[in-house]
Amino acid sequence: LFKQSEFRTHAFTFNILPDGADDAKKIIEMFRLLRATMLPAMDKHGFYLIYPAEYSLTYMYKNSPNKHVSAIGTCVLDDMQVSYGGQDFVVFEAGGTGIPAEFSLSLKFKEITPITADRVVQDGL
Repeated sequence: LFKQSEFRTHAFTFNILPDGADDAKKIIEMFRLLRATMLPAMDKHGFYLIYPAEYSLTYMYKNSPNKHVSAIGTCVLDDMQVSYGGQDFVVFEAGGTGIPAEFSLSLKFKEITPITADRVVQDGL
């Protein structure tokens, strides 16, 4: 018997090599912003949780959506993992800060709307 549609997940891994310590600082800030968007926030009175950010992801080819790859529905960032320094932990010496010279970022997004047959035909999901 049919019970329910499963919500699809989409995983992406990026190896990031900053140009220098200043670039690495910007990348670390980007990680903080991503982490913040995956978590609920408190309302201004501190009583209720506000839903995390929603993402719209699109596979692109030459400035247009790639029609040969299944589309991705609206999703939330479900998991984020960051590895610092690479296989051999290497840091930038600039300023003696020890900022890593390499990062690996893994993101897992989960769709928040069920996929139905009509959405596959109409939206390419």
